[in-house]
Amino acid sequence: MSNPVHLTLFQEEANKYQATQYRTKGQGVKADGKVLLFGILGLILFAGVAVLAKTVSIPLLAISVLAIVLGFVFTAKSASGASKTVTCPKCKSKHALNKNVRKFMCPTCRTLLLMGSEPAPEPQFVACSYCGLETAVTTGHGNFLCPDCGILRQPDPSAKWQPGAKCLKCNTHNPAHAMVCMSCGAVQAPDLSSPEPGLKYDMDWKIGKSARGHAILATSYLMMTRDLHTSSEKTDSTLNQLKYSQMSLELLGKVMVSFEEVLCAPSGVKDTAQLGVEIDRVYGELIVWKSNCVSELMSSAVHQRKGFADNSLSAIESEPYLAARRRIESLVAGRTDQTYSLGRWGESLVRVKRNDAHGQITNFQGLTAEASRVKVWANNRSIPTPANV
Repeated sequence: MSNPVHLTLFQEEANKYQATQYRTKGQGVKADGKVLLFGILGLILFAGVAVLAKTVSIPLLAISVLAIVLGFVFTAKSASGASKTVTCPKCKSKHALNKNVRKFMCPTCRTLLLMGSEPAPEPQFVACSYCGLETAVTTGHGNFLCPDCGILRQPDPSAKWQPGAKCLKCNTHNPAHAMVCMSCGAVQAPDLSSPEPGLKYDMDWKIGKSARGHAILATSYLMMTRDLHTSSEKTDSTLNQLKYSQMSLELLGKVMVSFEEVLCAPSGVKDTAQLGVEIDRVYGELIVWKSNCVSELMSSAVHQRKGFADNSLSAIESEPYLAARRRIESLVAGRTDQTYSLGRWGESLVRVKRNDAHGQITNFQGLTAEASRVKVWANNRSIPTPANV
């Protein structure tokens, strides 16, 4: 029996994202048909109730009629839109899509396909004139953001890019919106807001990245994490400090999700080790910071008397970055197994007891243990035996 294919956290996220796009991707006919079927069954049930019980259920009739009407409308709309067949230039699989679909992830090989709204030639790989990334695009798609370097690209590879600011390190002129300087390799100050009308750094943009693009994105997120950490020093409230630490850790989680893509790439990416060391350092600082904030909160008079508002503590229990942290540690240490057991620690590091609209921290031994464990990891680059916390 062949071993099952294990996905990275980003690949899992991409698959879930793709699953939510079925209606706009022209694959909503089945779902709309179920709405229609529900309406028909409801109408049959209504008739049965009326005959056997000799009563009329107005709510059931109204729901059934509404479901039938919506089912007919949605099904007709979906069926009429599924009028475009697209072939992935990488794996050659064919996909029936809504004629208005402009972005699509091939479910077979996860290649990003960029298309025009109207019937057009099949997408073909076109190289970025700045970073060289090949993106599958049709001539009618229009402008798009390069998934790797972030510049504004066109389907025509000969089109010149717009001039932008100088590199912060080597002073070379870079294209507008460039996230990295191709002369010296320095990642520029990140600005992931919408760069152009109608364009944004969305999940489709991330799906089109290579391992190098994920390294650039991880570095950008890491710079944003450090900036957030610095801005938190302006607040004196321990509770606000704790919120900042949680926000920083969640942003660092995005860093580590992209870094896992870098580590799993078939070909190496330059400066991977240096990026990993910096991630370790920032993660250790944030965990210790959060641990100190929690310790100070628990000793405060307000916490001991009645606790804090539940919405202030709800995010403390959430540890979405832990899975990514364990994944990259497993990969770096060479101890990744087929079940990713080391990367699946899901236990909360902080426990909160809720009472009405307030909550109190009851235990943060897991957070303290994690702070100690990270020091061992940073010093020895090895993973101690996991403890159930």
